[in-house]
Amino acid sequence: MRISFLIVLSGIVLFLLGWAHLKTLLFPIVFLIFMIPIPSILMGKITFPMQLFASKVAALSLHQLGVPVLREGNIISLAHTTLEVAEACSGIRSLISLLALGTVFAYFTKKSFWQRTVLVLSCFPIAIFVNSLRVTATGVLANNYGTSVAQGFFHGFSGYLLFLLAFVLLIGEGFLLSKFQRQQKI
Repeated sequence: MRISFLIVLSGIVLFLLGWAHLKTLLFPIVFLIFMIPIPSILMGKITFPMQLFASKVAALSLHQLGVPVLREGNIISLAHTTLEVAEACSGIRSLISLLALGTVFAYFTKKSFWQRTVLVLSCFPIAIFVNSLRVTATGVLANNYGTSVAQGFFHGFSGYLLFLLAFVLLIGEGFLLSKFQRQQKI
């Protein structure tokens, strides 16, 4: 039903303005797909594996950093506290936001289809990596300073900070793709 809005909107543009205008407006119309919420049945199937992955990577990272850790599903037990990688911490919101931002970035900065595709698809591993980094940092803070520090101001601020890091990684990748394309032309 929600997708039909985009189809109807495309039909209205085509009917009133013609193919040339539809071709011009196709990206903004298709971009509106990001306004459609993911159905809750699908959201559950996506978020839980992301929660498990983030907790698994965080537990391994914490272990490598010398922090005693035990993971059971999405629960990370530290020496003095327990952290739960909740649905909100799965990284799905960051992934969707980075995907939208990456799509716009790729559309306006890259001309070739393959470079746009690479940039958009790389949003997935970048968002997952950055979210795992955030859970790891929360675990380190919780272990060293207590849960109140890890779940207070840092927890909210780290989301913004690491989202910025994810976008910087995406921009860096775009720069490397541009450099790669220039070397191919030489």
